Parts: sequence; structure tokens; C-alpha cells
Amino acid sequence: MQVKELRIGSIILYKEHQCRVSGLSEDGTVTAMSGEQTFSMPVSSYTPVKITEEILLGLGYQKHPFLPESYSKKYPLYTLIIDENPDKSYFVGFDDDTSNYINQESIAYLHELQNLLDVVAGT
Repeated sequence: MQVKELRIGSIILYKEHQCRVSGLSEDGTVTAMSGEQTFSMPVSSYTPVKITEEILLGLGYQKHPFLPESYSKKYPLYTLIIDENPDKSYFVGFDDDTSNYINQESIAYLHELQNLLDVVAGT
């Protein structure tokens, strides 16, 4: 994971603490908060959060009734579709409800999903 992959609000791990990024420095230092604790460490001290079914369901995604490796979530202007790959990474696509399907690259980590949502929906 590199600093340029992160944004303010990205969710990452520091040791056993799930943290939200609150600051990024040009020197590679990442400031992140977990509850009342604040960590300011080199980016190499943090690890990304692997996307899992539990995380997707917790974020409000619904499992497709006939395709067990597929999840979706409806947003005002599109539906986000996430398909699990055999290597446990996820392929993400956007359906804008006009039969246009926008393909995205395969992702594996929560901060990557957050980045896609931020670019497409400004969330």
C-alpha cells in the first residue's frame, strides 16, 4: 500500500486497530485514528483491510439470490455490482440503469473500494 492510494477517511489497519486516515504527509507519514487513539506512522506500518463478504454485507451490499459470488448496492444514479473472483479479489462495475455497464478493475482492499466510490459518486 502506498500513500497515493489513500485518502482522508480511508479505512486501514494499524496492528489490530481498525483506523480511519485523518492525515497524509508528503514524507510518507500517515495519521490515522481508532476511537480516541491517534497513530502517526510511516505508511509501511499500516496494512490494508481485505474485502470480505462480512464487510460488504455490513456496508449494505446485498448478495445476489442466484449468483452467490455477486453483491450489489443501489445508489441514486447507479447500481454498484461487485463480483468475487476465484482469487478472493473483487471485480467492480457500475450499472447506470440505462443498460450502460461501466467496468472497473479488480480490487482486493476496502480503501480501493472507497476510492472508486469517491470518484464515481463523491461519497
